[in-house]
Amino acid sequence: MGEVHARSYADMDGVEVAAVLGRDEKRVAPLARDVGAMATTDFDAILNDSSIDHKSRYSDPTTELMTFDFDAVNWLLGQPDEVYATATRLPGGRPGHVLATLRYGRATVGVEASGVMPPSWPYRVGFRFVGSTKAIEIATEFLPDGPPDTTVTAYPARGAPEELVLDGGDPYEAECRYFVACLRGEADPSLVAAERAIGALELSLATQVSIETARPVRIGRGTDVCSP
Repeated sequence: MGEVHARSYADMDGVEVAAVLGRDEKRVAPLARDVGAMATTDFDAILNDSSIDHKSRYSDPTTELMTFDFDAVNWLLGQPDEVYATATRLPGGRPGHVLATLRYGRATVGVEASGVMPPSWPYRVGFRFVGSTKAIEIATEFLPDGPPDTTVTAYPARGAPEELVLDGGDPYEAECRYFVACLRGEADPSLVAAERAIGALELSLATQVSIETARPVRIGRGTDVCSP
């Protein structure tokens, strides 16, 4: 599959294949030669090569970060009625730090994502649920090595906070096992169906429209159209 992708990119106007990475340089060398690229088994060599254009840490938080949050919100509550978003701008005009409000009939969800933090800032995600009697916060920090570190804390209206113990194991291993189980017909694949990804991306696109127009965007339920 990697060979198919490399040759396809090489055939595109204005696209240059910079490197072909593999575990065995003897196997990747012929392909690299055919597409005019460097053959290597060292990923760091690609990252440290100043002649290769590297993208910035995040291109647009509305798609590279918030789509995952929107997917989780859709799983919990379904598609919202409308989205309203604001953003700080980076040099060049693209969104840097984004705040989006998702409005439902009786609930409101806020989603925040930032592409302006320095590279030394750890990659963190979190969810905060606030109800009439309790608030629950899930905080996850992705570590350089090993599974992410997740804490879940309940904050009751009365009494002290309580840290809840998760019994889920390594989430990376869990998602791999789920994928294999889906291939074997042993699990329901609807959790990662293409329709779910489209639903999350629809909210990302609605967020972009709202930022540009400074207006709420109604979500077209059952369609692929967002309208301001």
